Amino acid sequence: MHRQALRVLTFALVLPLSGWFVASAMTPVSMQDPTPTPEGRGEPRDGERPGPRGEGRRGPSLGRSMEMMQAESERVAGSIADPAQNEVTLQALGRIIGALGASQSGEPKNMSKLAPDAQVAHKLAFRRALTVLVRDVAEVELLVIDGKNADAEAMFKAKFLAMADANHEKFGGED
Repeated sequence: MHRQALRVLTFALVLPLSGWFVASAMTPVSMQDPTPTPEGRGEPRDGERPGPRGEGRRGPSLGRSMEMMQAESERVAGSIADPAQNEVTLQALGRIIGALGASQSGEPKNMSKLAPDAQVAHKLAFRRALTVLVRDVAEVELLVIDGKNADAEAMFKAKFLAMADANHEKFGGED
């Protein structure tokens, strides 16, 4: 009797699960993802970065990231000199680093004006400039953490704010 009860229990649990598995495996892909990628080519949508297994992961667009950096850099500029506002400064610096990281998958505005063979090098230069800015902002953050606010303010102005104009000119940013 015990063996028969075990079989009934097994079938009661396995049959619904196997039915669900078969039904989900046979569902067309178009029904599984109601928002297909552009032209169905598997390319990420605007503002998307590939996830750990290649799935799309929505992130801010390049323009939105740049707007966020502008707002946060103004916040940092207003708070960095005051050690009492270190928490505000550190949070803003962290958001700048996040926006810089999100921007690395974007393309410069003036990319389409370049010859196809120059576009790859230009995009790499863009990514390199963003990576250098991440490093510089991280150094500023370390100075704030260490309580060296005057040094942090000088470095922020010299490395981050000064580079913004040069990078915008080089990569077709704000006019």
